Amino acid sequence: MRSLQADRGMGTLIGLSIALIVFLLWTAWFLWAPISRYETGALVGITRDSWIVAEFPARAWESIQQGQVAYIHITPQNASGNSQNGGDIPSEAATIIPAIVANILGHPTNDHFQVTLAVQEYSPALEGRFSGKVDVEVERVTPAILVARASGQLVDTPALSINPQQ
Repeated sequence: MRSLQADRGMGTLIGLSIALIVFLLWTAWFLWAPISRYETGALVGITRDSWIVAEFPARAWESIQQGQVAYIHITPQNASGNSQNGGDIPSEAATIIPAIVANILGHPTNDHFQVTLAVQEYSPALEGRFSGKVDVEVERVTPAILVARASGQLVDTPALSINPQQ
């Protein structure tokens, strides 16, 4: 009994305080942390006016709009069109160039549509032959919104499907 009376519960109080702080930090992250969603397309080429042309699947038609932020991932190629070490691993790391969606070229045809991109900063990787991909940031959401979408609680967006046959 003396042991119980001498114990003031300080260890329990410290443990509960730490747990409460961790819970509050996790709740703040869950409600306010931005998560970006990207649509990915393939680089088609570069125009005479230095616009980058990219091709996206038709499913991205409603998501991509003029003025959105894009990131161009360029993989340099040698004259034969393959990377210098056999095609699987590029000879140098891919260069990432920020860009803005400048224009959407027409409606989707053959399950694809094209977009022109305005490069934000010059890169020597744009000279010569290159290939690569383009990621366009189409949305920023919080983890709370993703959970609400997955559960079907948000009316304006369809519920996420885990089953690939649906």
